[in-house]
Amino acid sequence: MRTIGPESVYQPVGPRTRAKVESWGLELFIQTSLGDVGAATECREHDGAHFWEDTAFVESLDPDGTEPAGDGQRGELVSTTLLDKIAPLVRYRSDDLVRVTHESCACGRTHGRVWPLGRKGDEVVVRGKSVLPGDVWAAVETVDETAAGLFQLVRPQREMARLRVRVGYATEGPKGLADLRTRVTDAIGTAVGVVPEVEMVENSVLLRQGPPHKIPRVTRS
Repeated sequence: MRTIGPESVYQPVGPRTRAKVESWGLELFIQTSLGDVGAATECREHDGAHFWEDTAFVESLDPDGTEPAGDGQRGELVSTTLLDKIAPLVRYRSDDLVRVTHESCACGRTHGRVWPLGRKGDEVVVRGKSVLPGDVWAAVETVDETAAGLFQLVRPQREMARLRVRVGYATEGPKGLADLRTRVTDAIGTAVGVVPEVEMVENSVLLRQGPPHKIPRVTRS
């Protein structure tokens, strides 16, 4: 999950890239951490990453408070180590937003599963609706001219009246930039349930916003 923040070295694999790699006959597995107290790994079902409940006590709390998030609902990962006697972390608030379930997996394992969603510091709340970069990514890639998946959430503060998204494009498309903006706006709105305010910029402009291998997915301006 640490790969999502702008300070990280690596980028997570976007939906389009994942589909391309899998078309080559390769199988990808997600491996993630439990707030520095353990690890979790996908099984063959690719339906959440299994964590071992005999090594870590995992909670998912409402990001706005201390109440438990519902099973399978978006919440902040809170972890307690059950093994580390040297530097034990107790109810460590990770700043990671996840979904957690304790339902048995189709593979037969009964330990809990976690889905990494993003960083709490990257979350935008628009009229009560939580939006993360990962929620927008696949929608941007569905439009041919923006298939590179270059975008930023413009987040001057966590709670906003409008969802603002800056999206990079390779070409304006056959009907011009206004039509492209409309198609991107519709794709994102359908995906996240919030109609965004979209700013279109050339891919080269966004690529200058960060180091050569990535761009910050969230920006203040």
